[in-house]
Amino acid sequence: MSNNRATEAGKIIRAAIDGDHGARGIIKSHVMGTPTSYLESFSTSDLVQTFTVAVNQQTEQQYADMPRVWDKIAKRNQFSDFREQEVVEFDWNKPLDVVEQAGRQVVPGGLAVVPEGTEYPTFGYSTAERRVKLHKHGARMPFLFEYVINDQWNILNSLPAELNKKALQTEEIEIGLQLVNQDGIRPDVFSGVAAPSNRALTLDALRDAKTEVAYRQVNGRYVRVNKWALVVPTTLKDVAQDVLSITSYDTTVEEGGETRTFRKNVSNGDVELVVMDVLLDIDQSASAPTTWFLVPAGGSDGTRDSLVQNFLTGHETPELRVHGNTGNYLGGGAVDFKQGSFLNDDLQYRVRHIVTGSVSHNDALYASTGTD
Repeated sequence: MSNNRATEAGKIIRAAIDGDHGARGIIKSHVMGTPTSYLESFSTSDLVQTFTVAVNQQTEQQYADMPRVWDKIAKRNQFSDFREQEVVEFDWNKPLDVVEQAGRQVVPGGLAVVPEGTEYPTFGYSTAERRVKLHKHGARMPFLFEYVINDQWNILNSLPAELNKKALQTEEIEIGLQLVNQDGIRPDVFSGVAAPSNRALTLDALRDAKTEVAYRQVNGRYVRVNKWALVVPTTLKDVAQDVLSITSYDTTVEEGGETRTFRKNVSNGDVELVVMDVLLDIDQSASAPTTWFLVPAGGSDGTRDSLVQNFLTGHETPELRVHGNTGNYLGGGAVDFKQGSFLNDDLQYRVRHIVTGSVSHNDALYASTGTD
């Protein structure tokens, strides 16, 4: 097939995908064995190949363009296989193997003085407490040949996008599951220094949450978070927006038996609001509508990872497949899957997505049921 013919075929395919019923009719008549004169110079295999490339490109772009929430609060990570793995990472909060060198204090977070002829001290690293195993997600959707014909190919416009949406929703759920389960805030994640509070979301509660995390220590160093994400369900969206919109408020103090009122400025420019719809889908507890979280933006405080989204290397995006088991034409050549299976004229679409959320460290995580 020449370049000009391929270009013309591509234009027709693209028009059909974009909703041009005339283009769909031309392709349909060709595949059904009654090609119009406009397409008589194209073989079915030419059209199938061109159509496959166009659809694959469109579905991949659809997935890439879909808005995400989880990447605002979780770090992306990749594994090479499905084996359960213990995440090993350099913990820069852990001090060097010396506390003093050459008569000088070694301050945590810095480098040591190395006198001539002496060995360099070594960095320490720690192993995350939780092990991670990737999970495969997916589903399939069967149809009959008659539905494809009656639907005038509209299914080819909507179904790949819908399967991509389900895959992306699975990514959101995987991170949401690190925060809550069906009974509420996850007790295995929010424990120890990160044990949950019951404070309702207010300006004071948000300030105190940041302060609480800032006073936590890991290996003798205070936790430092430069950018926060305030994570709320849809039910708390308006409340969260009101809290973050406050830039000043009036307060009173008693001095010498007199009451003075003055205005105090507020700055929450280090906090980004993240509304996660899936929290209410997962959490079925009575406190679900008022539960809120404060976590490092992007899943890391710059030193230690908190929330992590794990993918399989080489399979980071959803894989869409079709199946028809169609057999071959009597005169030779494969039958396109859209013509239905040899046995009963059925055809199937399938989506597979390999993604798993995890928590590396909880030191910078804060949660509250919001019930008080």
